[in-house]
Amino acid sequence: MRLILKQVKKINLKLPVLSTLVLSLMISVPSVAGNLSLLTTATLKADKNLVPSSLSSELSASNTLDAAQRLQILSQIIAKDYFFIAQQLREEQANIEIEQSIRAMNKQISLIHAKNKNEDIANLLTYLQDVAIDFKHVLKQNYTKKNGTLVLDYSETLYEGAQSIISQLASKNEKHNDLIAQQQLILQRISKFYIAYQAGFSDKTMTQQLQKSVAEFEEGVNKISHQHYGNGLENEVNKLKRYWPIAKKFYLGMEKGDLTLIVFISTDHINSSLNKLIISQS
Repeated sequence: MRLILKQVKKINLKLPVLSTLVLSLMISVPSVAGNLSLLTTATLKADKNLVPSSLSSELSASNTLDAAQRLQILSQIIAKDYFFIAQQLREEQANIEIEQSIRAMNKQISLIHAKNKNEDIANLLTYLQDVAIDFKHVLKQNYTKKNGTLVLDYSETLYEGAQSIISQLASKNEKHNDLIAQQQLILQRISKFYIAYQAGFSDKTMTQQLQKSVAEFEEGVNKISHQHYGNGLENEVNKLKRYWPIAKKFYLGMEKGDLTLIVFISTDHINSSLNKLIISQS
């Protein structure tokens, strides 16, 4: 714990913010000063709010557009977890999540294929199916810088392919632009870019992508803060507004690379609030 406090001081966090964050560390992470595991499996099972609600089994994809949205976020989660495992962070949780996400990815692709009647989408889907096969193959291999590069490439290809499908179908369904779901997607992208940076992918492109995603998430937070949410959800909006500046400062200071634990605890708090907001809209 002393080590974490010492590290946080490097970022100049004000005492009230620091106290909130350290309290969260004590609550969320047993033996923080020990193995630095961000969340135990027991904690993960106990708090379903850590899993994006856009992927919840209770919110099943009802059409091609829903499946494409799910495929897009899954492409980010899988790559993120791959780099967690490579960096020996949250390994148990990451292994569980990556297996679940691969199965879900296969399901979304099959659903799009079964329900699609658009020839252009069908051609793109054939390509994405091949990419998904290659993706799964490299995920089974030991981590190397070359394999890490392939994982990032496949992740972005699936992300862009799913976005193309969404764009072609968007006019038929206004829900494609749901603000909260989009925030969850951006949050996964930020996490992926951050952990990949820590794994050695610190080129200019990676930095620019992370900075762009941070700016997009900031814009979304501002929009959310000006909307009204009933049923006592204003508290979740306030939590989002409180934790985002903490995470943002850490993410934009990614070159320091010694605060990964705190970064992702902050991110989990943000995602938990987003989950409660998106469930309230379902």
